[in-house]
Amino acid sequence: MSLALKSGMKSKLNKALMMNILVTLLGLLFSFSAHSSPEVTVNVMGPLLVGNPHEPLSSQSAADWNAFEAQLRRAKQLGVNAVSTDVWWGLIEPQKGQFQWEYYDKLVATIEKAGLRWMPILSFHQLGGNVGDSGYIPVPRYVWSEGGAQTTNENGKLQSPLMFKSEHGNTSAEYVSYWADNLMKDNYRRVMAEFQKHFAAKVAMIEEVNISMGPAGELRYPSYNAHDGDRGAFPKRGSLQAYSEMAVQSFRAEMKRKYGSIQNVNAQWGFRLRSFEEIYPPNPDLLESKFFETREHFSPYGRDFFDWYNESLVQHGKMMMGLAFEVFAQTNSPMKQVTLGAKVPGVHWRVSTDRLAELSAGLLRTSYKSWYSSADAFGYKDVFRVFTEVPNKDKVVMHFTAIEMADRDYEGDWRIDSRAESLTQIMGRSAKERGVTLKGENALAGSLHHAEHWQKMKKAMGLYGYSGVTLLRINEISGAEFPESQLWNMTQSFSSVRSCSRIFGN
Repeated sequence: MSLALKSGMKSKLNKALMMNILVTLLGLLFSFSAHSSPEVTVNVMGPLLVGNPHEPLSSQSAADWNAFEAQLRRAKQLGVNAVSTDVWWGLIEPQKGQFQWEYYDKLVATIEKAGLRWMPILSFHQLGGNVGDSGYIPVPRYVWSEGGAQTTNENGKLQSPLMFKSEHGNTSAEYVSYWADNLMKDNYRRVMAEFQKHFAAKVAMIEEVNISMGPAGELRYPSYNAHDGDRGAFPKRGSLQAYSEMAVQSFRAEMKRKYGSIQNVNAQWGFRLRSFEEIYPPNPDLLESKFFETREHFSPYGRDFFDWYNESLVQHGKMMMGLAFEVFAQTNSPMKQVTLGAKVPGVHWRVSTDRLAELSAGLLRTSYKSWYSSADAFGYKDVFRVFTEVPNKDKVVMHFTAIEMADRDYEGDWRIDSRAESLTQIMGRSAKERGVTLKGENALAGSLHHAEHWQKMKKAMGLYGYSGVTLLRINEISGAEFPESQLWNMTQSFSSVRSCSRIFGN
């Protein structure tokens, strides 16, 4: 027997072995969910786009829609509860006040036909620029001119004062800056209201309305996104995003509110500023060479800056959740019984050392007594306010990513100091202490092909208090890599789950 043939047989055996392991663990995950709590749900993310969204009924899109229908049928067989899909702002309202629903009407009808529930994400962010993104749907162009702001093309690139601006001088068009919320809130409210109006008749199949609160739909700054190239990319600390004129003015205003006079600022910071106009975010030229190296982020100035940076994020999240309650939770709202959700990212690298990646993303403050204390929720106590300072906590779900990952110091040759599983556990405990419903997501689609990641997700739902999981993405669990015989075995594993009507609504 040739070496090549032996190698091929070994590869097939390894693949078959992995499939069997995956089948067993997937069945364990779902059956554990069914028996541990009647509230546990297992959802799956749908494709970012199906076919050509601008021509959903065209013959060119037919093959993609047929493939999606097949994926939905398999997902239903597997016991999946609901399908999560992005409702891209750039698709539904390309012109202000002019809504286009044809693509989503077809999408919802297709999901409904498969007997699955729907978990829409009101995606106020751009499609494109994040890990796993395929396709490009920008934020509607009109929003960059809101409030009289003028947009210009600089070397062919869209510019607006409503964009985030990083320490490197780069602007991001993935999500409107949080310091423009006063200009944008009516737009966000209008989209929510029009969505509810259009899909009121489908309320029975809506599992949850998830609200996008930042880039990639997550409550964070675009600190490690494509606009800064690889300078802020994983596993680096990321880039601060507080350098637009609107951000600078907000920082100055907050310091004036807090201290009253520039003399008080100087007394607290040890500076010699002559006016509030001399207050700026940390000098970009000194961030690497001095600011973090000498731990100035823990100085009185650093604490004030990161208090403001994090609070700006938290206030944005609270505003978005508040708008959602205004629209979806009133006594006369067609969707008043529907749960509202939002996503918090698992920024898991550098957690065991300096935590600067989380700090750049806006998730922490340096003024906490300890980043690692239970009282401060491992540094996330103010992020939790987005989900606790609401009219009704029972109506809100917090989703946390990266629940499939293990703690590890290295990824290949990179020192990453990741504490993903520790974060997963701590967020579960902190959510329970605060009465917040918590569900999880796997961060990377490829993780569904590794048995140990299923064990981690099972652990999150069993030991760490997560009440559900959304699997990324539907093609990974229902694609051709799962043979019919394996799919049949999975279906048998989920028989007890499918009988729980409170979970699966069938």
